[in-house]
Amino acid sequence: MNLRKKTKVVPKCLSKHLEILEWRQYEGTEQESITPYPACTVFSSLKHLELCTCSAGWANLLACILNAAQELRSLKLKSKHSAKYSDPMSLWKEPTVVPDCLSKHLEILEWRQYEGTEQERNVAEYTLANATCLKMATFSTRCRNKNHRMLKKLKSMDRVSKTCQLVFD
Repeated sequence: MNLRKKTKVVPKCLSKHLEILEWRQYEGTEQESITPYPACTVFSSLKHLELCTCSAGWANLLACILNAAQELRSLKLKSKHSAKYSDPMSLWKEPTVVPDCLSKHLEILEWRQYEGTEQERNVAEYTLANATCLKMATFSTRCRNKNHRMLKKLKSMDRVSKTCQLVFD
């Protein structure tokens, strides 16, 4: 199921039965991109999330969805549109409380086109440090040098899950 650009409201019937959500580039205002659905929305059946990281507010949208998707097991982040942004106002706002999906359910993190930007590093570090059930974290980069600084930083990040396998694609 795809929710297209400028989707702002998720009907209650959809949010109750949604198991897979693919969220593509969102071009709203900064405020809209933080919560493009009603604040009280709960994605109680959402197990798999694919989120495009091209929009300026993607990381904060991710934080909102993580809080609303308590049963999330698989998270795929990807940059399909090669959009570049540098708005310092849209940097990741780390959740004050660890979302239930991270502390109880998330098993798979797949990050395509990971570039190691400050925002990406912050999100990756927070996720690895708080996903207690994480079994596999796969990062796909353009870098083929296994000793590259970006890959070393990923390898050195604390992982709360003792069974998490870190994979570089």
